[in-house]
Amino acid sequence: MSQPPSSVRSAPGPAAARPIDRVVAFLLWILLILGCALVGFFSLFAGLNSDGCPAAAALCGKHGDPLLLGGTGVFWLLLVVVAIGTLVGIVRAVGKGRAAWYIPMVGALAVALSGAAFIGYVGAISAGL
Repeated sequence: MSQPPSSVRSAPGPAAARPIDRVVAFLLWILLILGCALVGFFSLFAGLNSDGCPAAAALCGKHGDPLLLGGTGVFWLLLVVVAIGTLVGIVRAVGKGRAAWYIPMVGALAVALSGAAFIGYVGAISAGL
């Protein structure tokens, strides 16, 4: 004997659709924004830490300011793109009912890698490479 359709229980929705997942994703995104600001601020000083300004350093020559400001501008632009991209990714995942907590983690990895690349860039132009 079969049960009528009204008594059939539907399977519960995915755990990713829970409100706590949304809250965690957006809290992690806020931490990502704060991390972007800190990495952007301190990576410039970390790169310039090796600045002894030797005679061959590109940073100390007439092209030093455009190299440093251009690199800094590109780096900060990349941080803004990561922040906006992760927010868009979170909104899209939440709209589809999928887990979104990992998206700010991927953004944090991108910020860490770009910060390391920027420190290397500033260190290289500071050392005259």
